Amino acid sequence: MARFFRSHYHAARTQVVLVGDVRAAHGQRLIEQAFSGMPASDLPRFARPTEPLQTLPRVRSLSRDVQMAHLAIAWHLPGQQSGSLAASQLAALVLGQGESSRLVQRLKHEKRLVHDVYCEAYAGIDVGLFIVGASLEVDHVDEAMAALGQELCNVVETDIGDDELGKAKLLLHAQCVHRMETMQGRAEELGFWQSVRGDPLFEAQHQADVDAVDASHLRVHLATHLCASTTNFV
Repeated sequence: MARFFRSHYHAARTQVVLVGDVRAAHGQRLIEQAFSGMPASDLPRFARPTEPLQTLPRVRSLSRDVQMAHLAIAWHLPGQQSGSLAASQLAALVLGQGESSRLVQRLKHEKRLVHDVYCEAYAGIDVGLFIVGASLEVDHVDEAMAALGQELCNVVETDIGDDELGKAKLLLHAQCVHRMETMQGRAEELGFWQSVRGDPLFEAQHQADVDAVDASHLRVHLATHLCASTTNFV
């Protein structure tokens, strides 16, 4: 653990974001005082290994004597530099975020197959993941898998309606506004974009990317990445 800390947590990889009612010069002095004791380092940038190309589905099953099961399905996504984060986030919102999303409506409210279902898109610097998960009764796993597969096929084969896509865009814009309401939210946003894109003000471009996504673009994006051969089941 100590070796890991020394290898990754040093001055060359440290970013400090200071947001609030403070003058820049005073903030600079505070930062210098707080971090002057951190040793400098000329360690090279950490080289992340490249994961081998997945060509077949992967399945991992863990069995326990329990009444509640949890299901997770994931696909590889490109990283931040691909410019596809907006499409991934919009797809996750349409499919499984909020009570009006497709998976929540179909699997939870209409068919009553799951206690909870969600979808999220993660994009790191190099790679990302598109994840669908659900908690459900053990006896409902097979039926829920079939229903989930059908909903995923529907969203890949048919364009999402303008109203549904427009609602997802409004939600993403609203999340941005909500983050900007607090100093903590602003600091987190600036630090995040600096870390993954090298530009603390990249949020404006990201919001423009969200607006530029249309239904055809979204369907092609999903069809490209939600492939049977690259599916991971747990």
